[in-house]
Amino acid sequence: MDTLDGRLEHAVVAVDPAAGTTAVWTAHAVFGGAGSEERWYEIDPAGASLIQSGRATSSSFYVWNGAVSPDRADDGVTAAFGSNMVMGFNTSSSNAYPAIQMVSKRRGSAQSSFVMLHQSPGKNDDFTCYSPYGPPCRWGDYSGAMPDPAADQSGTAGRVWLSGEWNVASTDASGTDWRTWNWAATP
Repeated sequence: MDTLDGRLEHAVVAVDPAAGTTAVWTAHAVFGGAGSEERWYEIDPAGASLIQSGRATSSSFYVWNGAVSPDRADDGVTAAFGSNMVMGFNTSSSNAYPAIQMVSKRRGSAQSSFVMLHQSPGKNDDFTCYSPYGPPCRWGDYSGAMPDPAADQSGTAGRVWLSGEWNVASTDASGTDWRTWNWAATP
């Protein structure tokens, strides 16, 4: 699998009431863990400072293709939350087919452990694995995360909608085997 490169991926801008500013949330894959880890950041662009950050890393899996979002709920009339986060990402190894997993964090608390969401049932062996596209097999830039503006504001956290990539078990290289998995999560 191609874990892509170190560019910042998917960014979300939202008010963080605990920080008292509008923040940019983003992530990227870098060298770490079993070979690749995903690091996320909440950045204050006005103050040119880092508000909070974390990483999804494993000694057993490559971690990449992440998308992070705060839980900001803003229906245009009332607004709440925005200091908590959810990040979805892919994992795989030489012994494990690609999977979609996630972590979450509430401000002031530790980041959660990995949560398995969807496991690919077999290897990815589609046309991108062969010349002129590969090897390695191309894994798309298909993760996304956005706060749910209409989330229930009576609780202690908002909701985040996410999308991630997985694949069906490949039978040959003639088709496209990747699929999209969508879900909602509360930090």
